[in-house]
Amino acid sequence: MVKYRNFLLVCSLCQLPLQIINFKIFAFLGPPSKRLKFVS
Repeated sequence: MVKYRNFLLVCSLCQLPLQIINFKIFAFLGPPSKRLKFVS
């Protein structure tokens, strides 16, 4: 059970930077109308 919890923690920590990178790329490459929505 402890191993499983640690595994989930590591997975979430690994996914967070990827989500941030994807979000930045999407916000940067997206159309201006969508970009404004994400910024605000």
